[in-house]
Amino acid sequence: MPYNSTIRIKKKRCSGCGQQAFIFSHGLCEPCARVANYKKLEAKNSDAEEEESVAILKKDADLLFSRLIRLRAAEPLTGICYCYICGSPVHYSEAQAMHYVHREDSLLRLHPKNVRVGDKKCNEYLDGNLKLFAEKLDAEEPRLSEWLYTEGKETYKFWRQELKTMIADFTREINHLKKLKQLK
Repeated sequence: MPYNSTIRIKKKRCSGCGQQAFIFSHGLCEPCARVANYKKLEAKNSDAEEEESVAILKKDADLLFSRLIRLRAAEPLTGICYCYICGSPVHYSEAQAMHYVHREDSLLRLHPKNVRVGDKKCNEYLDGNLKLFAEKLDAEEPRLSEWLYTEGKETYKFWRQELKTMIADFTREINHLKKLKQLK
């Protein structure tokens, strides 16, 4: 009780432990309120750790998808693959995954029809050499470049669980291909 105060603080039954005590917060005595606050903080921190951001998952999926595309094109034992544009040989670990339609907010960022193996020269220095890229795509499948261009304009937001599933699938296939082709 505060000094020279006429206010009398009464003990009440704590809704946490059921004991008669001075109520500290939300119907709880001080020890029960501290425990409840700690549990609430603990739950909040564990949720934040569990829920990886979509941006991080998207980045992980991009890396795995790129490795998968390069491994699919790699020759067994040697790991050599050939640039889709110029045909130069490059080891899969140094090759790049070239996107016909840029990755931004498109569903095509992780679509195998949009991505081919390339070397650094064609992908970075020549910006993918899109004219030749389109010609080669259309030779594979008529009007594929047109379809990719049209589909690439549609924005798409990946869901957290969708990305987690893709990451698991990509990882499984990468491990299978490495064993099958005897690559490291």
